[in-house]
Amino acid sequence: MTWVRRTASALLALPLLALSACSGEKPEPIMPTESASSSPEASEPAPTPEPWEAKTDDGAVAFVRHWFDLLNVARLEGETEPLLGVSTKDCATCNNVAELAQRLHQPGGIYDSKPWQILQISSPTKYDPPAWQVAVRVLQPAARVKLPDEKKVHETARGRKTLAATFFWRGDQWKMHEVAPVE
Repeated sequence: MTWVRRTASALLALPLLALSACSGEKPEPIMPTESASSSPEASEPAPTPEPWEAKTDDGAVAFVRHWFDLLNVARLEGETEPLLGVSTKDCATCNNVAELAQRLHQPGGIYDSKPWQILQISSPTKYDPPAWQVAVRVLQPAARVKLPDEKKVHETARGRKTLAATFFWRGDQWKMHEVAPVE
């Protein structure tokens, strides 16, 4: 019996139980009908995996896009756990971004900007030990930034940057390991 049917049966049985308790008679047990107990349980389809969950070239590129989406969430909203969840513990860039985002979103901090935009991602290159790398061309919008313990608001200019993103397949998912400017 599916969860829905069990719940519906339980809800329908409650009023009957209450009525029988009021009559002073011993209640008769309610048995499920043959048709209800012999029907096959409906199986839910398996969830469709996200594009970044595939260990393929397309999955690698989708992962980098996903990582930058999480970077924007960290920067703009201060929510850093999702970003750190798809990053290695040794990713200095990831850890620094998360720490700075948390500080900027404390009382007295200011981070006023728009999301970074990915302009282009190269095809992945694979290295040994098993590391993957792509070049990512981004548009970094202008920003107003102030840490809680500072008085001055700093302004950064809008600009384009090329970054090298290095990541690994660990267990059953991608993990960002390093994001560094390309000189």
